[in-house]
Amino acid sequence: MTITSTILRNIKLLTAAQIIASVAGLFSSALLARALGAEGFGIIGFGAAFLSLLGVAASLSTDMYGTREIARNPNEAGSVASAIIGLRFTLSVIAFVFFVGIVFLLDRTSQEKTVLLIQAGGIFVSVFVLDFVFQGLERMGINGLRQISIAFITLLCVVLFVHSPDDILRAALIPVWAGALAGGVVWIYARRQVAGLGLSFSTERWRQILAVSVPMAVSGIMHTIIFNTDAVMLGLMSTNEQTGLYVSAFKIVGLTLIPAGLIMTPFFPSLAAGWKEPQMRFDRSKTFAISVLIVSLPLVIFIALFPELILRVLFGEAFAEAAPTLLILMASMAVMHLRVIYGNPLIAWNEERFYMFATLFGAVLNVLLNYLLIPDYGILGAAYASLISQAVILLGVAYRFKILTSTFHLDVIVRAVLCMIVAAASVWVLALSFGQSFSQSIMTLVINGAVFGVIYLAAIALVFRPNLRQILNPEK
Repeated sequence: MTITSTILRNIKLLTAAQIIASVAGLFSSALLARALGAEGFGIIGFGAAFLSLLGVAASLSTDMYGTREIARNPNEAGSVASAIIGLRFTLSVIAFVFFVGIVFLLDRTSQEKTVLLIQAGGIFVSVFVLDFVFQGLERMGINGLRQISIAFITLLCVVLFVHSPDDILRAALIPVWAGALAGGVVWIYARRQVAGLGLSFSTERWRQILAVSVPMAVSGIMHTIIFNTDAVMLGLMSTNEQTGLYVSAFKIVGLTLIPAGLIMTPFFPSLAAGWKEPQMRFDRSKTFAISVLIVSLPLVIFIALFPELILRVLFGEAFAEAAPTLLILMASMAVMHLRVIYGNPLIAWNEERFYMFATLFGAVLNVLLNYLLIPDYGILGAAYASLISQAVILLGVAYRFKILTSTFHLDVIVRAVLCMIVAAASVWVLALSFGQSFSQSIMTLVINGAVFGVIYLAAIALVFRPNLRQILNPEK
């Protein structure tokens, strides 16, 4: 099996799993928002965003380090994973104690503090998540099954146990419990499949891991800051209701990252394995760029065409006022996708230190902009802070990528953008032709989505025909 066919197989597995898990997760979020209301949804969203910041510090990007090392040395998977798990467990204990201290210092109600403490249990669940092991071994099906299990357990529990704002504590507990159950099953399976898997507390091995993972961890922390500081600072500087509106828009942002994640995960071992050869770097990064842009970016464009309707259909009329914020966030996600096609290869090619400084600068800028813009502009200010920060990081990683590959892959970007313009124009023509005869409902999205998809696929088939043949028929 060739490198390309292995990537394609893993993409198919993860795509099926992620679509199923995403649909279930979307229903869960919609049901939670409708049951808890904007204020309750804001409390849950604030806690999740706050905990995400600490969660990255607890893991220190050891999962990315583990994937890279296991991909290069599959026979050492057990020893690599054991050292990482032991390190993450130790870091999680420290992070949990630190988090509890912060919670008691916050000026929040007792109920909100209880929600935060329940959500903090997720730190320990993440210690034993073994996605990096199976990603490095290129056995993505296990990771997909875990995601599906968590999504359906969560959805079932939300349907059964969350019906009003009074059920907010149950809403906080459900994701932790679902993650623990699914992760525990995978852990038992992995112990039988990966020799030597366990917990290792070797400080010498930890030093080796930290020497490489800390720069990547800083980048990960900065990335998490950019994506979560908005909700955290809104929670601290604004109302729970405003935070809930922003979180609802950001749930949709999360959907746009799924296709890119599906591409990034199976491509990473291939990019890492070919880091020494200039021509291989060029070829594989170009294939990666094509895959990300033609698969993931169209969703961003389509959501930008119907922000208010999408919010109303998913979360209810109370959340429709977040539409301008969602539109700005879609612009930020368009920039983010360009950042992915340059930044992810840099990490695979041992350029994590440069990536660290680029994201560090962007994260600091994001915090500063949130502090300046939220008091006057609320959730719009938070969205603009995200957009500007993403653009600044893009400039940095694109510059470094150009040095290593002598290209920006502009031909790929231009062709992909043209295909999306044609598809978007077809939707605009449809809207102009029918006007108000289209009822603003879920059927509006279905019809316009079908038109957008058909026109876009036709344009892609025409413009990217040689590249699609190479990706879809790797043996020829």
